[in-house]
Amino acid sequence: MKKLIFFTSMSLLAFGCGAKDNAKNAQYYYDHPEEVKTAIQPCENKAKTTSDADLDTLKNDKDMIEQCESVILGAQGIMRKNLKLVLMEKEKYGWSAYIDYVKKSRVVTKQREEAQKQREESQKKREEEEKAKVEADKKSARQLAERAKELDWVTFINDEEFKGMCTKGREYCDTLKKLMKEKREEGEKAVFAMRYDELLSQKSTLCPEVYSPSCEFFTKAKYELFEKEVSDYVTGDEVKLRADYKACQKNVTQYNFYKQNEKYIEAEKTYPCPIVRKAAERKFKINLMMDGFKKNLPK
Repeated sequence: MKKLIFFTSMSLLAFGCGAKDNAKNAQYYYDHPEEVKTAIQPCENKAKTTSDADLDTLKNDKDMIEQCESVILGAQGIMRKNLKLVLMEKEKYGWSAYIDYVKKSRVVTKQREEAQKQREESQKKREEEEKAKVEADKKSARQLAERAKELDWVTFINDEEFKGMCTKGREYCDTLKKLMKEKREEGEKAVFAMRYDELLSQKSTLCPEVYSPSCEFFTKAKYELFEKEVSDYVTGDEVKLRADYKACQKNVTQYNFYKQNEKYIEAEKTYPCPIVRKAAERKFKINLMMDGFKKNLPK
């Protein structure tokens, strides 16, 4: 481990080699550090251009050992400031150790390249899967839109499947929002085109359950249509208001409030009696809440 760390941390300067010259031994390079950089270049180039399969051969090459051993040991001594120690452990610091370092470096480099390649392949796969998912969602969203067009607005708005579409992806959600907007506009237009009595007759359809989303339209329209028809009576022909009031009065008072209470109340709720009574109260500024239709309208 120490050997690998050493070769990783030191520059290639430490692995120099000089010309084949017996005079230039490790001591010479130790004493002349300025020559190490030039001397190391041929050894570095040779190791760099040798294939993995031939590194062991290069490691034991007598010519290379003779050419490079001295400069490498000298460089090691310079770095450690102890040439004597380096010379005592040549196998740890010389040409052989340098080749081992080159081999390990290549292994690490290949491992990094392989890891990078795997990351890139994984990323590409994820991108392809995401693209495929987006295309599948687009197709499903188009199918959803086609199916939704066949449904009436009440069914669509109340459908639990459609309400959960936003959890399935952006394409679903975008399509759902667009469809929901269109269906709500269709629903609002439909309910406000009804008369008040017609709206009431559609209650079981428009509001199948208390918390059905379409109930919102029924409730809003019920109030606004009621108020509109009351206003039409108040601002319209007084003769018609009086005539309709008398018709409701006749129909309601034929029943005894105490003995025929259910029929009495049902008659009070029969269209257009609730609207007529409210219009009469506003038109003639009287209170009919307690009297129902028992009281005659003022002249």
